[in-house]
Amino acid sequence: MDPRDDRRRLAAPDWLLRAVPLVAFVLGVSVDHLGASQRINVLAPPLLALLAWNFVVYAVLSLHALRPAAPGRSQHRLMGLFGPGAPTPDFVARLTSVFHVSAALLALGALTSLYLRGLVFEYRAGWDSTFLSADTVSQLLHAVFGPAAWLSGTTLPSSDELAHLRFSSGPGENAAHWIHLQAITLVAAVVLPRLALAAWEMQRARRLARPPLQAEGGHVAVWPYSHHASAEALQGLTGALQRALGAGTTVHVADVVPLGGEDELATWSGSTPAIALFNASATPERENHGAFIDALARRGGVRPRLLVDESAFRQRFTGDSGDARLQQRREAWRTLARDHSVAIVFIDLLNPDLDRFDREWRVAEGVRRA
Repeated sequence: MDPRDDRRRLAAPDWLLRAVPLVAFVLGVSVDHLGASQRINVLAPPLLALLAWNFVVYAVLSLHALRPAAPGRSQHRLMGLFGPGAPTPDFVARLTSVFHVSAALLALGALTSLYLRGLVFEYRAGWDSTFLSADTVSQLLHAVFGPAAWLSGTTLPSSDELAHLRFSSGPGENAAHWIHLQAITLVAAVVLPRLALAAWEMQRARRLARPPLQAEGGHVAVWPYSHHASAEALQGLTGALQRALGAGTTVHVADVVPLGGEDELATWSGSTPAIALFNASATPERENHGAFIDALARRGGVRPRLLVDESAFRQRFTGDSGDARLQQRREAWRTLARDHSVAIVFIDLLNPDLDRFDREWRVAEGVRRA
């Protein structure tokens, strides 16, 4: 299989990532938690299982936070599993955020199911157990629903009261109170923590995808992809980057990587920040230009910056029609940049507007002027 096929498979499109939480919500709504008997077992095995699963996840995350892996170890493990198609760290963080949102929406879907069905049917709450006594059930319910009862200002039934709620002894009681307790418990223990974790992971994904580019040791590496820039254009490139990164920055321009040659970057250590240089005359393609971006990201551990040279395009297409073509081409490149979570800046290297480039570079990097 072509390694680039693996990269396309691992770099899931935005619509697919958005669909996963929606599917989780629909799944939560569609699951019949109450059953045809219109009874709610206050021991609520599905609810307890959902809580237990989330607490296991929280415990694993806590252990991982207390015992962080060595730098790069997680990424190396992923590369070992997936080979050349290993996902980049920012994609893993983004995918983790999607999973947290999905877990929250699954719980919300279950609550939606409870309340919608409770609107049109009267459900009775009670319990039955072959092995548990009323005292044991009381202790269990206080452990599970005690915080929710405290938050809502209500009290839980005593052991004697619970004994009368056995379905083997009677019809139970109206389930509204118990549904509210379940809702408060799920929101407090699942929905809010999962959404907080999702927001944290998404913020981490953004930091990994677009960290501020600082020339390490005064050096920055430019990787031209199928773009043989002239000496004059390279001089303009150096001037523009020194304007944006500092006059003392040394700009190293690597050998031109031919179309489809991204796999030859295996020897690059990635210790120097990377900028991918493209020619605006080329039509951006996920299979080639996108694969090159991913290759640089895997080798360096962070996403590269995209610099698109418009000099040849401007010489070829002039006038109003040329401007319209240029805007269309820019939008195509921006789409590629969004798909790969990278910053992008356009420049005419033969006639660089350094002030404009500096402003657009800072905007792309999210750096505010003092």
